Amino acid sequence: MSKPRLPVYFTQHTCAEFCDQRPLIVVRDRYNKQAYQLENLHRQTCCAIRIDGCLLVEGEKCDYLLLAEDEYEAFFIELKGQNLLKAFAQIDASLSALLPQLQGFSIYARIVLNKIRTPALKSSVEMKLERRLKSLNKQAKRALIQYQNTRLCERLE
Repeated sequence: MSKPRLPVYFTQHTCAEFCDQRPLIVVRDRYNKQAYQLENLHRQTCCAIRIDGCLLVEGEKCDYLLLAEDEYEAFFIELKGQNLLKAFAQIDASLSALLPQLQGFSIYARIVLNKIRTPALKSSVEMKLERRLKSLNKQAKRALIQYQNTRLCERLE
């Protein structure tokens, strides 16, 4: 059985910033210091697609979609100032718009902020997104939602 390929809708789109096997993937906001970093230890094919202002131009949307071919994982990435609740809503809206093209993917939300104001309790917006991601990821291999200050790093294994 051959491994699944990344959808041509994304790999051939003009909004794809790259699709290659680089060992370190970094997406960042041009004007701020936030960055999401993914170590690609086995150098699988990964694509970074610019969502905000390119793939989606209307409504709420997150900044990037990162696709990993071997594990068939999709990471919705929002690089934000400090409004965590808005970041959840932006990822949820982007997921709604792009879900038809992501059938079979494990889907995750990643948020990098300048400053995190940690609430004592999870917000209803976060819980809604988490429930949605749980329903889409029956066998998730990693945390469904992660958020971090300034730089969020993880690795593909």
